[in-house]
Amino acid sequence: MNESRDASHDLAFWIFLDELKNSLRPVREDQNALRLSLRRSLDHFKVDEGSIAVTAADASQVELIAAFPRGSKWDLNLMAAFLQKQRPRIPPNVIMAPVQRRGRLWGVLSLRGERDFEIPASYLALRRVGNLISETIEAIDRERNIEVRSQIDRKILEQLRPRDLFYQILHGLRSLTHYDHSSALLICDQRENVMEVVAEQIAWCKGKSRRIGLKLPLTDEIWALLRNNMVYGFERREAGWDEWSDGQSKQLAELLDYNKAPESSPSDAREYSMLCAPLAGREGVMGLLKVAAGFPGAFSSYEADLVQRFTPLAAVAIQNSQRTVTLEAKMLEAEKKHAIANLLRGVSHDVNNALGCV
Repeated sequence: MNESRDASHDLAFWIFLDELKNSLRPVREDQNALRLSLRRSLDHFKVDEGSIAVTAADASQVELIAAFPRGSKWDLNLMAAFLQKQRPRIPPNVIMAPVQRRGRLWGVLSLRGERDFEIPASYLALRRVGNLISETIEAIDRERNIEVRSQIDRKILEQLRPRDLFYQILHGLRSLTHYDHSSALLICDQRENVMEVVAEQIAWCKGKSRRIGLKLPLTDEIWALLRNNMVYGFERREAGWDEWSDGQSKQLAELLDYNKAPESSPSDAREYSMLCAPLAGREGVMGLLKVAAGFPGAFSSYEADLVQRFTPLAAVAIQNSQRTVTLEAKMLEAEKKHAIANLLRGVSHDVNNALGCV
């Protein structure tokens, strides 16, 4: 605890860090990586108390993932202030290190001893542990991204029914972006000048969407926004929607804010963060992907990039849907013509028989 040498340059520390890195390499679940890192850190720093906390759905708060010993009390407000870079006053017997995820501060590793830690040596050492955890979490997210994309690619090759494929895409987006409100896929109809909700996945409550089939009118201004190959980001403020870009895209958020809750509905029924990605094909704008969260600041450029990567898959799903509808219509028309032809042949045969009897 009160060693004179710099713990971050201690040979024993580098051996510990290398062993921790090797132990984390096969881990595929983020919480398992956090708990393993905490246990190993307790052993190396020779303290009896430690915890791992991560940002909650509301980015201004944190939730405890693991604490040793179990039931030990930790100041979550202090951790939240630490992650928000408010420079809180940390007790001298506590050291904290940030953990990053998706390009922003996400978690905090905390150790608490009976005596004061030597600063900055112990802090620098724990910070390197936090950096290693961040790298591990990034690798886990990257592998998960590849896995989800591969699953959807297989579903496309299996020629899954369009509706099922729509929900595979929305489910994949949820597992990667961790949105806590909803996601939706909308298809444009240029003849009717509307955009229709064809699939919606609700995350904030149990139950099926009541918005399927909802048609939203498209103005010339909205069409112009949909023709841009970009992801639009929005945050709800008291005065309405704020847009990430400097353009005039706010009206797109207002159009897609169709989950406006009546006074009797829970407050979390409203969207406070929104990502919208137009879907383009050879014949122009096909539709739009929408992802929403229940708190402001829930999304960043990381999630926007993920949504952007899903747009080709969603475009293929819509194309498959349109081909299926066209094919089914042609089959029904062919069956109808075949049935009429059979009926006419039967009538002709009966008429000939009747004439023969005369």
